[in-house]
Amino acid sequence: MLFNNQLPTADFRLQTIHYLIAIIAALFFSSCSKKHLDTSPSVPSDFISKLETHRAEVDSVMHFAPDSPFNRDTTVAYHGLNYFPPNAELRFGCVLHRYPIPTPTAVVGTKGEIRSEMKYGYFAFTYREKNYRLTVYKMSDQELRKHGSGLEDYLMVWFTDSTTGRETYPVGRYVDVERESPDPNFLYTLDFNYAYNPYCAYSANYSCAVPTKENALPFPVYAGEKKYHN
Repeated sequence: MLFNNQLPTADFRLQTIHYLIAIIAALFFSSCSKKHLDTSPSVPSDFISKLETHRAEVDSVMHFAPDSPFNRDTTVAYHGLNYFPPNAELRFGCVLHRYPIPTPTAVVGTKGEIRSEMKYGYFAFTYREKNYRLTVYKMSDQELRKHGSGLEDYLMVWFTDSTTGRETYPVGRYVDVERESPDPNFLYTLDFNYAYNPYCAYSANYSCAVPTKENALPFPVYAGEKKYHN
């Protein structure tokens, strides 16, 4: 729960829905970090139904939850979220490459504030025969004191891509994965179909972490959530 003198942050959304995302994403494990989870041109029917269920759950949270940005900021009207069509090509199985010594890193918020986050490791994946990596963050002790317990094992991935500022939110998007596993060979599901906007994409009352330049993907991620405001 946020202190009264704090700005509402995008991390509050994580506390609200990351359990739903983690449960659904856990159904998509696969065999290898160097290949797509599903390389077939057609999208499996169960993939579509699970994704639709997830989007319906998020819609309900955004529409009705008291802590939704649309209920905390009544100047912003809710008219439903916008998404790309399901894209099974943008789902990957990734091993978490942990850094030997996680590094406290300054991350800028959209209101200019500086946050201290832990640069914890990275995910490596191959897309259309090219290799990429995304830095994975965890909350620092300083941030955990603000947001309370229960998020110690939460892994955070923030990114931009070639759609950023065009089809998608100009700051960037977030994608959730499972909580950290003690197994070093555990395969996490990095599914861009579940990429979403932080709360600052909807209301100016919020501040959210700005993805770093090292997490700028040089290709369009035509999956997940699109812009909310034109």
